[in-house]
Amino acid sequence: MIMQLIAISSSILLAITRIMICNFSPNNMNLNNLHVWRNSKLRILKISDEILFFSIFLFTVYILSRLFQNMDKNLILVSSIITSLIFFIIPLISNVLLIGNLVYPVNGIGIVKSDSISVYLLGIYSRMHLSELALGILTMLLSFLSKNIFVLYIGIIVGIVQIAQTYYSKSINQLLYYSSVAIWSVWLIIFQMV
Repeated sequence: MIMQLIAISSSILLAITRIMICNFSPNNMNLNNLHVWRNSKLRILKISDEILFFSIFLFTVYILSRLFQNMDKNLILVSSIITSLIFFIIPLISNVLLIGNLVYPVNGIGIVKSDSISVYLLGIYSRMHLSELALGILTMLLSFLSKNIFVLYIGIIVGIVQIAQTYYSKSINQLLYYSSVAIWSVWLIIFQMV
């Protein structure tokens, strides 16, 4: 019961955070006005930073506990899941730090200056790209832990969709992104229940 609660809460928190980060994207803003953008998004930046930390923690606990329950599975599968989990969480942990630097002063050092905001945003979205790719791979690999053939095949499709939607060299297609986040979240909840 506790693992189900952790799985559901981590799925919901990750979905909320991923959508929040997508929403604070300064799509059509002039780079000279990024300080105005930051000030207008300060609350959502702070909230997404905190939720991202807790969602990473809970999701990692869930995936590792699920792996420990399936240690009798193929060692290559288990090590591949751990590797993709690492590739998923490291960029997200980096984003906790980058977003935090945009909004929180630390040890008397002020927040990122206006002329550096674009570099930080580039870092945030490039790390999101990496973590979304790893999440697609992780989803496909996790599918193989399911004894339910439907969950297995849907997980592979969800993983492919997850990878396909990560290529946002232009503005993020929010509808496609929201759809992939929702589909992934529903799949994860079903995966842990079956």
